[in-house]
Amino acid sequence: MWKKLWKKKNNIGISILMLTLMASLTGCGSNKTEDNNQGIVTPEKIEVDNSTEPESETEVEADETEEGLANWEPGQKIQSNGKQLFLLSNRKLLSVDIESRSTNVLYESEQKDGDYGYYDSFCLYQNWVYFITDYTPGSESCSMWRIDQNGENLVKVVDGLVPWTYTMVAVDDVLYLEKDESLTYQIGEDGSLTECDPAETVLASIPEGYACIYANMGDNSGSYLPAVTKAWNGNAFLRNEDGTTICLNMETGEETTLDLPENSSVCAMTKEYLIIQEYDEGYRSSKYWIKDLNTMEMTELCDNTYTLVGCSESEAYLMQTEKKETGNHFTYTAVNLQNGESRELFAIDSVPGMYEETMSGVRNLSVIGNQLYYVYGEQGKTSLYTKNTTDQNQGEVLLEGLTDEGWSELGTMQAEQGESYYEDILISDAYVEWFVLNGDTPAVQKINATLKNAADADISYGKDLGNDWDAEYIKEEFFIPGGYSSTFTGITYRDDNYLCMGMSSYDFQGGAHGMPGRVYYLFDLNTGDQLQLSDVVGNTEEELNQIIVDAFTEYSTDPDSGLFPEGLDSVKNSAGFDSNFYLTEEGLCIYYYPYDIAPYAAGFPEVTIPYDKLDMKIF
Repeated sequence: MWKKLWKKKNNIGISILMLTLMASLTGCGSNKTEDNNQGIVTPEKIEVDNSTEPESETEVEADETEEGLANWEPGQKIQSNGKQLFLLSNRKLLSVDIESRSTNVLYESEQKDGDYGYYDSFCLYQNWVYFITDYTPGSESCSMWRIDQNGENLVKVVDGLVPWTYTMVAVDDVLYLEKDESLTYQIGEDGSLTECDPAETVLASIPEGYACIYANMGDNSGSYLPAVTKAWNGNAFLRNEDGTTICLNMETGEETTLDLPENSSVCAMTKEYLIIQEYDEGYRSSKYWIKDLNTMEMTELCDNTYTLVGCSESEAYLMQTEKKETGNHFTYTAVNLQNGESRELFAIDSVPGMYEETMSGVRNLSVIGNQLYYVYGEQGKTSLYTKNTTDQNQGEVLLEGLTDEGWSELGTMQAEQGESYYEDILISDAYVEWFVLNGDTPAVQKINATLKNAADADISYGKDLGNDWDAEYIKEEFFIPGGYSSTFTGITYRDDNYLCMGMSSYDFQGGAHGMPGRVYYLFDLNTGDQLQLSDVVGNTEEELNQIIVDAFTEYSTDPDSGLFPEGLDSVKNSAGFDSNFYLTEEGLCIYYYPYDIAPYAAGFPEVTIPYDKLDMKIF
């Protein structure tokens, strides 16, 4: 029944960080899009080939030393070749020399930070870095690129990938992209990729009546096991038709039943341990367990006040959140998988102005050897930190200003957090940020008052979400509280006279998902007035309607635009001075909310109209 396909080449010594179920670890977040433009900006020294055909002539000398493969863990947000660290952050692929701390931007995209950054994935293989990025909002595809670790020979190697956060693993000259199913590419000597049959790789097909342990319950025979099974000493973890989890030895065919809680999933694996997340009857996390694969004993790791954020061969890394008036206090703890001993790694406070991805504390937390690396951001800036895992201090900055939105000199971000209860049951919570400009002129005071009034209204709205809900609904066993957040997304336009800034919101009142929102504020810096579209454009409303309709008509010609069949009619009936808008350096952006002219998954359909096509009043 099982096909042994293991090749007799050198076995890459990798430890496993299988955080494949990202939702189990990070929870659901709002999907927001910012920009419809797709482009590549690369350093001058990089030779760019934008064709979709793999490079075939260039010979790249591969580094096949153990040092070149040291500490490489599939799924890590930060990876190392022993001399350099590599990470994708804010549309940049970076390398950082560990000794000198010098930084090299290997690749940079023109896309904005909000453009589905969580689809970025990468891995090291020999002398190359393979990475996926450049998802275009409204499109259903993204691309994979390859560049050598010195920042040269950039090539697009695969186009038309389904946007997702793939686990990327390279084993025996095959690159595996693992999501719901595996895509496999043979790596040529020059680093080029050729799609190949999974059956001709280290993957083994899942037999009838079994499902991969990560898959939803049901029979998914015909699909393949994750490639990293090879690093689990040949053990495959499956569920049978009864929902029983088994460990199957790939070499001998011997099955061992794993006694796991009924409602549970495996959210991390090492060669000797499984980390199990157990759920209550409402499928909410209740606790984590450690399963010893040698003794088959299971011990409790922690309760649901903690969240698993990482794992190495010997330790699990947990985060505990304590709510504060203006944010959260996060404590990070390491737990020894063998003896259960724990120690605090560090504690950190969330602060207003953190990137949306960092609202859960830090991001890109990775353990390489005895060093822990993570990205932490505040007031529009992020930095890369490092610390020894045995120390309890917060760590030191390895790379300051990893990203910088460039607004911290204009002012500061403030925030407020609130909750509402029915008796002792949390029914809704709210987190709202607002920008405070520096200075005390009448214009600045007026702008700050406008932004603070909007924030107060948002806080009141978020806290009052559940006021009209029936007591019976609130007291249901699996009731989920409502929530509202409004976070600063940055400045889209700025000159001596005008300032345009954006906010992103997320409104959850039950159901499969909440509703994302966006609002932009355009201010006259001389008067403090908030400007409307009629203050900006000198065209008649009829002329403006036609200009917007023409722009969305062109937008709809893209087969991936996702507009409803009646989407253009909706634009014709609504476009005008009441349209949602914001300013950029390139032009006037007009956007619609999810469901207005396209499905929820299409995000915020938008077009950019160059200023020279409009009669602008303010320029």
